[in-house]
Amino acid sequence: MVQSKVDFITGGVIAAVAAIMFIMTFSFEEFAGAGVGVGVEFMPRVIAVLMLITAVVIMINAYRNRDKQIKVIDGETGLEVEEEDPNSKNYKKLSISLGAMIIYAILTPFIGFLLSSILYLITQMFILSDNDKKKLIVIGTISIVMSVIVYFIFRNVFYVMLPQGIIG
Repeated sequence: MVQSKVDFITGGVIAAVAAIMFIMTFSFEEFAGAGVGVGVEFMPRVIAVLMLITAVVIMINAYRNRDKQIKVIDGETGLEVEEEDPNSKNYKKLSISLGAMIIYAILTPFIGFLLSSILYLITQMFILSDNDKKKLIVIGTISIVMSVIVYFIFRNVFYVMLPQGIIG
């Protein structure tokens, strides 16, 4: 597939997910006595807007690079063919990352923010790294520490209740 088409599709998918995410924030319930700090919808809306901006940038770049496709003349047939994209492996990782995000969003209400965030971060770091199993201790430690820090900040600074899940 031509690179610019892949970029348009990627940007469109990210924009659609961001729009759905932003719309879903209007269904969040406000907790009793939660007049302090920002509401539970604050951070998801910020993330949705950032995702939408990213999607627009991807689509603008795809539009600007639409005529810069690499085409090579095949020596045997003499026909013009598109050269294989050296970044196609990155799109595979991007697709897997998008799937991991969707699974994270689905599982968070059931197993809670803390556990789902730890599992998501471990998964995401393995997807984006070279699958080096020697880094498991580092990846696990970073995932646990970052999830606990984010949980603490949202709970004690922003006064936002995060999903507790089955652990409570």
